[in-house]
Amino acid sequence: MHAYFDPAGFAALTEIERCSVEQTIKKSVADQASHSSISVPNTLSITTTTANSANKPNANRNVKRNAMDLFNESDGDIQYGENRENESKRAAIINEFYHYRKYVIEFNEKHKLDAGSAIVFWRTYGETFSILKGIAKKMLSTPATSVPSESCFSTSSALARKERARLS
Repeated sequence: MHAYFDPAGFAALTEIERCSVEQTIKKSVADQASHSSISVPNTLSITTTTANSANKPNANRNVKRNAMDLFNESDGDIQYGENRENESKRAAIINEFYHYRKYVIEFNEKHKLDAGSAIVFWRTYGETFSILKGIAKKMLSTPATSVPSESCFSTSSALARKERARLS
């Protein structure tokens, strides 16, 4: 995952590895979509206005809906918001993958790849990727704590101490 978000690492990944990372990210975004909100613009919807009647809440007025939503509403099934939101997020992440691949290849052609190339890339193109930017920030950041490595050293020092080296 880390290599995917670093332009130098991205160049070293095979197409299969890139697709594998993208599938993992898609699943993660889909899971987050059902548990939290990620701001993704809805680009494939139409605007309609529903008449206010006694059995329909005011919340449905001036809501953007696609053709499937309108059909579900006419049928009496008005549970369309979550599916549309998930489809929109899925389309948005696929769009971001396409543009990320394009921009990272252009970046690799123009710049000499080194340890700081990931920082330069994300400062330049970060605002272009609303979803990938947050994931990249998590993947490329160094943890502020060294607890796992400290506990390893602590365990090894307990095992390799002077008292354990004696034969008696």
